[in-house]
Amino acid sequence: MDKTRLWAIGAALLMVVVVALGWVVAVQPQLDAASAADAQTATIQTTNAQSAAALEQLKKDYKNLPALQDKLTALQKSVPADQSIPAFVDELYAIAAQNGLTITNWTAADAQAYKTVTPPAAAAPAPTASPSATPTPAPSVAPTAPVAAANAGVPPVISALITPANFAAVPITVSVNGPYENILAFLHGTQTGQRLFLVTGFSSAPSTTSPGFDGTVSGLIYVLDQPKAATEVTATKK
Repeated sequence: MDKTRLWAIGAALLMVVVVALGWVVAVQPQLDAASAADAQTATIQTTNAQSAAALEQLKKDYKNLPALQDKLTALQKSVPADQSIPAFVDELYAIAAQNGLTITNWTAADAQAYKTVTPPAAAAPAPTASPSATPTPAPSVAPTAPVAAANAGVPPVISALITPANFAAVPITVSVNGPYENILAFLHGTQTGQRLFLVTGFSSAPSTTSPGFDGTVSGLIYVLDQPKAATEVTATKK
């Protein structure tokens, strides 16, 4: 092989090496940078789309803000931040007057801290009897009435935001006098009034001192924040 051919082959190899080095040193980094820029652009576009969606939701929520504020105000009146017993008693007198009744006595006892509720545990599966070659007859048992499950019914609603430190119940008892039907209407009114009132007891009987019936309603009003202990307050009005 002559020198000219060797020089040609060497020059060709050198060109290949130069091109390869140029690719590695100059072109490939640019391609990597372009790929990274594309990925970053896609990420920014995704973030912008999420931000735009969040902004649209905020605009919708802002339009509904007056309605939400009205709802919050109603809830704050239903379960206020303090006991507000005088305001609730005024509400009771208004309900009694609407139904032609006379409040003869009312009592507000000490506030009770909220007691957390533990969800009912899942019932254990009933044991299965093991098979035997010769079954033994079981002794006869007298039939008994079925026993209701302790946690039957709808499971309680539990929130981690409601604790004994920020939620309390105040026992209230109110006595009224008047026609029996009006007393029932008063009972309904206490449960549908502005202040949340959970009825825990009700009794009525013919009055021995006045015309009509005497009725007594017991229940609980609720406070959002744990109030200070209050001495029992009793008032009698006729």
